[in-house]
Amino acid sequence: MRSFTFIAAFASLAFTAVTSALPLVGSDSLAAPKWVRSPAVAAADIETRDIFYGNDPGNHDGNGNGNGNNGGSNRGIGDVLDGLNGRIGPLSQDLTNRISGSIAADAALDISITVLGQIKVLLTAAVAEIRAIISVRGGGALVLNGQTLDARGIAGILGTLIITIVKLLDVVVRVTASVRTQVLLTLIVDISALLSVIIGLVVTIVGNLLVVLTPLITVVVRIIVDLNLTGLIQVLKIPYN
Repeated sequence: MRSFTFIAAFASLAFTAVTSALPLVGSDSLAAPKWVRSPAVAAADIETRDIFYGNDPGNHDGNGNGNGNNGGSNRGIGDVLDGLNGRIGPLSQDLTNRISGSIAADAALDISITVLGQIKVLLTAAVAEIRAIISVRGGGALVLNGQTLDARGIAGILGTLIITIVKLLDVVVRVTASVRTQVLLTLIVDISALLSVIIGLVVTIVGNLLVVLTPLITVVVRIIVDLNLTGLIQVLKIPYN
């Protein structure tokens, strides 16, 4: 088994942040962990919000209440997760391609930090929107393109997101082994924590989510454990010795 002590140094912090942020069933506490946000992310959120509020960036107000083709109160969690897959999938594939070839470790590090920063922004905005959707729609939030999803449908979309992100983190960790910095390590932990919060939010309205989600993500369970991504281990209830 691979040993990643560099992430283990952050594991207890990530675990504490995620477990304190994950909402309990019936709880009104649906916020992302405060330590995940930074002034830079807060500014970038403004620039990326349009991907979550429908096709016309002008058709929403400051509270995310849109009147576009798929914006505002018409949107569901399925729309948010599908939007994330549509953006993070290509970002992940492009980064993997760029750092998997003949490239200097320093260059791979710089590229990885840039792309992981973009992914963190997308996840941060998604947490905020999912929280808002659940607060308004509750159990009726499982919507994609106007259609209500069952547990299997939402698990499929969420499973794709988990696999994409975890595989990317694995590649980044391996390629940047000789040049890692605290900036990169913090991004990895932040992204894992945000993904954990998203899963926890969905679990509050889909009680059997893990039953259908777990078989879909078996391909990355070993990576999650090896990288010691404690928040994901906890929220996905992965056996960990």
